[in-house]
Amino acid sequence: MRIVRRVLAVVAALFVLPIVTLWTASRFGVVQELVRTRLLDILRTSLDAQIDLGGVGGTLGRSLVLRDFRVAVAGHNVVRAPRVEVVYALLPLVRGRLVVRRFTLVAPRVRLVSEHGAWRLPRPAERHGGSSRTALDVRTFEIRDGRIAVVQLDASTPRRFAATAVALTAGAAIDARHSEVTIRDLRFTPRGIAVTPVRASGTVARESGGAVHVVDLRLATARTRLDARADVVPGREVRGHVGLLLDAAELRAVVPASRLTTNVDVRAEASGPWHAADFGVRADGGAAGRVHARALVDLDHRAYAGRAELAAVDPAAAVAGLVRGPINGRVHARGRGVGLGDPVSYRVGLVRSEVAAPPPARPGSAGASSPARRRHTASPRACVSTALTISRRAYRAGSRRRRASPAAGPTRPAGTSTRTCGSSAPRSTASRCTTASSVRGSTATTCASRPRS
Repeated sequence: MRIVRRVLAVVAALFVLPIVTLWTASRFGVVQELVRTRLLDILRTSLDAQIDLGGVGGTLGRSLVLRDFRVAVAGHNVVRAPRVEVVYALLPLVRGRLVVRRFTLVAPRVRLVSEHGAWRLPRPAERHGGSSRTALDVRTFEIRDGRIAVVQLDASTPRRFAATAVALTAGAAIDARHSEVTIRDLRFTPRGIAVTPVRASGTVARESGGAVHVVDLRLATARTRLDARADVVPGREVRGHVGLLLDAAELRAVVPASRLTTNVDVRAEASGPWHAADFGVRADGGAAGRVHARALVDLDHRAYAGRAELAAVDPAAAVAGLVRGPINGRVHARGRGVGLGDPVSYRVGLVRSEVAAPPPARPGSAGASSPARRRHTASPRACVSTALTISRRAYRAGSRRRRASPAAGPTRPAGTSTRTCGSSAPRSTASRCTTASSVRGSTATTCASRPRS
């Protein structure tokens, strides 16, 4: 029995003595200065920035506390935190994994400045050695009472706004095969910008083969909400759903160049194999009307075939300066690619619709309405008014229309028109008072001009 007790005592001493030694050593200023110097060397060789650290504390082998931590670029502070707390585990390092049980930033201040077309941010320093294979596991990442200020000096009108009272609880796991970031709760209050308080959560993961998974991603204010989930495996399949309730005023506050004037409720979904994915979109713009579209898409060759149903669509009610509606009918399209130079064929069928050009900038300019056109618009029957603005490409469009009754006003016979691409924005305006209209067309590759028949 005595031998057993002695063995247990020796084993206990072997475990307790290093812990006591580390705890005692971490309290000495000399040891703390050694840790501070070594930590600064690591940070300065990792980031191309000026880094300063007021002091360190904590217990060696268990925790680390940084005091007055600063990161600056060109003499300007980018990140400043009066206190950073890190609680870690050393034993997993034996298996090549760094486990951080808790990483806390207390009252950090971040200042992001955009000047001369570039953001003033620290960049990773050039490393001549190979990348580290150590896996990283951050169980809890916290921000308490943070503030992020944004200054755009190179905007047409310089802007300054901030996110205040930033509170974040998150986690991350990164290794050679899998990377995952989870935001358990993010909250902040915008200042200097007309956006209500923001809350977000969700998980984004990426596999080594390129697959991306989005799980319960949510971003919400008092007036705007985004919900998303998706599983994308390149070359194999895609599945997902996105719901967006967008407030036009908040969008203009974030993106001043936005011309959206009405709130939009959009629901989009996708499912199927990579070469034949089924995409569906439903959009409700209130006074701007509703659109329901479906398309079968070959993501390998960027080919698509789809249709859209339009109900009381009024583009001018959604974006100022666009053509006026309402537009009712169906659009069928088939093509390859989404660029202006990519081929596309389409068929448009309109019923009880009115398509009119926006008001001209000055009297007598192109697109000005004539008395006959005003009579068409005021007619009890549906009137279709088409205004085509052609720029840098030639389009050919043929139309088949049923003639309206003589009481609806004079009409001209249907025909085919072609406009040259030499001028910057020639405009052709044609008015018809009809009960139905169908237009077929495709992009043309030549630039020729021919008067309307």
